[in-house]
Amino acid sequence: MSNYIELYKKYRPRTFDDVIGQDSIVNSLKSALINNRMPTGFLFTGKAGTGKTSVALILAKALNCEHRLPDGNPCNKCPTCKAIDRMSQPGIKYVSMANNGGVDEVRQIMEDSRVSQPIKRKVFILDEVQNMSSAAQDAMLIGLESDTQSTIFICCTTDPDKIKPAINSRLQLRTFRPVSNKELMQNLIRICQNEPAIKEKIQNKELTKEQIAQCAAAANGSVRNSISNLETLFMDG
Repeated sequence: MSNYIELYKKYRPRTFDDVIGQDSIVNSLKSALINNRMPTGFLFTGKAGTGKTSVALILAKALNCEHRLPDGNPCNKCPTCKAIDRMSQPGIKYVSMANNGGVDEVRQIMEDSRVSQPIKRKVFILDEVQNMSSAAQDAMLIGLESDTQSTIFICCTTDPDKIKPAINSRLQLRTFRPVSNKELMQNLIRICQNEPAIKEKIQNKELTKEQIAQCAAAANGSVRNSISNLETLFMDG
């Protein structure tokens, strides 16, 4: 059985400081953590590959880390951080709404959100919420408005126009911008320096800086796409 890990997974951000091109969002979330001003929910919008899910998971860790750093970053060493990284921590839930966007599924999610868990703050990450039906969004709204709701909901979407205004008004918006080619290129160079096989190809001039720049340019602002482009170039070369 192969232990190979794709580069985009290997280099997924694990702290706020690892996140590329979203400084204003990172700083606002750090401030909310440090000052204990967390809302009931967030709406993370932006094109695919800009860091929405990664930041959601980092926030879940930071909220529950046993030894959170003074700047708001999770320690990534405590049992809770490690369990969240493995997606095995009770109270931290990731759901793709592409397959769970019906009203019955959402009612169950909202019911689950009221179940007590052995964790500081429950976090439910709902991805691709643009796939939720109208009735499902109404069901979610009821749960968000509950005075006893203690779970933080982080809703991620590439198409915020499909989210009802009533939902939008109850979530704090964070818009993830496309990452600049310069920032993508800097990240790819860092990865190349950390990967011996790729570094060797560069030293042997089998892989050029111009080709790496093309990987960044073709990604259209997506960190994930840029890394996948680099991996494809390396594997095919």
